[in-house]
Amino acid sequence: MKRVLLILVGTLLGLGTMYVALAIFGLLAVWSPFPVSWWRAHPAIVRTCSEAVVVVPCVGALGYTFLKLFRTHAVANAFASMTAVLLLGLSGVITQSGGFLAGLRISWHLFVPFLIGPPFVAYLFLTMRTRDDELFRRRYDQRDSWLKRVGYFRKWFRRRSNNRWRGP
Repeated sequence: MKRVLLILVGTLLGLGTMYVALAIFGLLAVWSPFPVSWWRAHPAIVRTCSEAVVVVPCVGALGYTFLKLFRTHAVANAFASMTAVLLLGLSGVITQSGGFLAGLRISWHLFVPFLIGPPFVAYLFLTMRTRDDELFRRRYDQRDSWLKRVGYFRKWFRRRSNNRWRGP
């Protein structure tokens, strides 16, 4: 039950993030950072770059949020949440254009990054965290073994110094 509730929360977060990204993308089309000459010469490239400027930070933030939200099975739960977002996001397109595949074909460039991106980002953060923990543990063990050696040397030196003649 808890997992279903977390997936529902992830779905709501994903849906909200996707709609915010689409709204920002619509505003970016009006107030574009690219000059008008670029829009006239290369509209597809400018549109793709504008979409990347909006979608990549949203996908990265959503992936990191999913990693913190789902303590176990973060990648699978993020994929399940984003699949639900895809179905909810395409629900209006399905009823208007007559089919799921037709709606997906029309707007695949908006939904595919949100379907694959957050689970992939969660996976990357998960693997980076595992490596960092491994390195930290290795360094800590090395430091601990060094302290043990120093402690052993101190004990040995105290034993040797107690038996020595100290002078008159």
